[in-house]
Amino acid sequence: MSNNHVLSITFVYNFLFFPLSILLVYSISAMGQCCCKRESLIEHDDHHGDKTNVLDPPVVDVSSSSINPSLVSSDSIANPCRLTWLTDVTVHTVDEEAVQRACRVTGLCCLDNGRTVLMDRSNQTIMVFDPQFEYAYRQKIRKQLISLTSFEFDDVAILEVGAIGFYNISGKYVTRLPRKIPVSKSSKAVTFNGKWFAVLYTNDGKNHIQIYSKTGNEYKTFLLNIRFTKKKFRSNNIVLDKAEDYLYVNNASEKCISCVNFLGELIWNSVSVEHIAHPSCLTLEGSFIFCCDWITKGVNLLSLDGKRSSSIYVDGSKRARFIAFQRKQSHLIIFTDFKYKLRIFDVHLPPEEP
Repeated sequence: MSNNHVLSITFVYNFLFFPLSILLVYSISAMGQCCCKRESLIEHDDHHGDKTNVLDPPVVDVSSSSINPSLVSSDSIANPCRLTWLTDVTVHTVDEEAVQRACRVTGLCCLDNGRTVLMDRSNQTIMVFDPQFEYAYRQKIRKQLISLTSFEFDDVAILEVGAIGFYNISGKYVTRLPRKIPVSKSSKAVTFNGKWFAVLYTNDGKNHIQIYSKTGNEYKTFLLNIRFTKKKFRSNNIVLDKAEDYLYVNNASEKCISCVNFLGELIWNSVSVEHIAHPSCLTLEGSFIFCCDWITKGVNLLSLDGKRSSSIYVDGSKRARFIAFQRKQSHLIIFTDFKYKLRIFDVHLPPEEP
């Protein structure tokens, strides 16, 4: 091959193919950076458009009720929540000589005095832990215990068969209070927000919600068109908004979190949030919903309007059954079936929007 031919081939490569190869390498590098970039905060599109499995917010007639149709909303969650693991507390080996059957936890709540309360349905007892999560005592209630929720400063409300009973946990022993609220005998779960009780019960294979005032007067009853698995009845699957007449529900039908009003109408759900694949339990603190997920093994943070969220991977959150927030020390507590333990996390909440 002559020198002129070699020079011609070199000229074509340098001026044609080499710039193209540089452009190709730059494009691949840019794509890699774009794919690897991880946003801790995810903005959602108001759950409208082409998503046929999400209902538009209904127009609610407020002339005969106290419902405020406006959604709680904020422009953004400035900083995602940070969780710092503190310790684990094993539950099934606590005070083993005092129980007759294997421990079966069916309730978890935190009181304003800093104590944490666990309910053991198999042994008809509740276990109390002090604010430092040291085991305090176990006491037999001698009732069929179904669900529990924090009530006032050092009181809990326990869902029994046909009634909500009240117990004081301020001292060294649990004291049953004289008052109770009659409810359906098919009730499955209870929650309280400082003003209202919400009780989940079944009738003819359908789920219903009864709303009671703090004093026990029935306010509303509505059909909850959401399905639960039997295991979900053993989790904290409903929580009331503290400011508006909304109920947040662990929706097993759609595998998402749903928000309904006191008419049973769907306001929004989280089906478009990819990192909420199979929620197992939820709680509410401040302007945020915390929920654990069976699939992603993480803790998800949702704004109250469902539009913004962030996901926090939590090592060891496998099979999370209950979740609660201890306000006294700003700790998140997760009870997991895996090794039957409480996982304690220090919480750094994002600032609430003005």
